[in-house]
Amino acid sequence: MDEKSSTTRTLTAESLAAALKTFATTLSQHSARQSDLIDIFATALKDLHAEVQRGRARNRKLQARLEQTEARLSELERVVTAMRRQGWVN
Repeated sequence: MDEKSSTTRTLTAESLAAALKTFATTLSQHSARQSDLIDIFATALKDLHAEVQRGRARNRKLQARLEQTEARLSELERVVTAMRRQGWVN
């Protein structure tokens, strides 16, 4: 009976070792997938950040052009008003 008990323990230990090995392999695979997903997400965030920065730069340029145009229009309006006062423009 002692021999049967020993055989049962050996089979149980082997089964447990096989289950732990399978678990470790599965865990490793999941870890690798998560790492890949994190890399993809990080790349997407970097790309998004770069696009936002380009958009901000574009907006600053457009804002500067708008301010220059408004200043020129104000100057033109001042000149036209002066010309009207002098009777050069109706």
